[in-house]
Amino acid sequence: MQPPLVSVVLPTFDRTTLLREAVESVLNQTWHAWELLVVDDGSTVRVEDWLPIDSRIRVVHLAHSGNIARVRNTGLRNAGGAYVGFLDSDDRWHPRKLELQVERLESHPGADWCHGEGALIDATGTRIKQRAGPPWQAREGRFIETMIRTDGNIALPTVLVRCSLAQSIGFDERVPTVDDYDFLLQLSLQASAVAVEGCVVAEFRQHDGQRTSNTRFDHGLGSALAYRKAHRQLTDPRLRGLCRHQGVRLLRHYLANARARGQFWKSAAHASRLLWSI
Repeated sequence: MQPPLVSVVLPTFDRTTLLREAVESVLNQTWHAWELLVVDDGSTVRVEDWLPIDSRIRVVHLAHSGNIARVRNTGLRNAGGAYVGFLDSDDRWHPRKLELQVERLESHPGADWCHGEGALIDATGTRIKQRAGPPWQAREGRFIETMIRTDGNIALPTVLVRCSLAQSIGFDERVPTVDDYDFLLQLSLQASAVAVEGCVVAEFRQHDGQRTSNTRFDHGLGSALAYRKAHRQLTDPRLRGLCRHQGVRLLRHYLANARARGQFWKSAAHASRLLWSI
């Protein structure tokens, strides 16, 4: 009986040096039944020149859009595995990440996704302390309230998802900068989870070239949109109220920042268009 195939979706754009380390963390997996989809968002260099030769690695080229949700969706559409995992081109996985999570999901057919602990590293790859938020906990089942409150401390590179579910959810290309959080929020709304304990399954690099360091202004707006989506899907009045509270708080923060930048009316119009599109 063949082991289940895991598709790995790795978006990249002009990040060749760190990309090699991220890819090597997939090559070093103790679970060998994987395919790696490197989705290049129109890099100015030839990505293939920075990748090791391995028949399990495929490169998908796109015209540059800067929309990482679109890039991830392209990877999802090309994924042929039973499970799918997501790795950013500046992060890396523990060698047993896929093995531990596949085994956990295979032994719990009622669960559709698995998460694990993550850790921060600096530009050199050295572990650093978590800067904010609660510590990760091995929560299982459905924990939508935890995700709404952002108390879960779950990051996209730490999860493994049944591919059919991930493809049905997809990444919302309308949600700026936090399409990953929106995707995780949708996972918690729609499916039960299991967790892997005793192992940091992924490390996230903090460095000057990060996408998030250049787009913090839009972070609050993206989160507000994610909460609006969840609010429309929930039926529990208390959880709907919590989503509304979180969304309004973040939208006010976004508009306050826009006012401070002298961009209030432009940003308010932009936010209004996005909110009505959800």
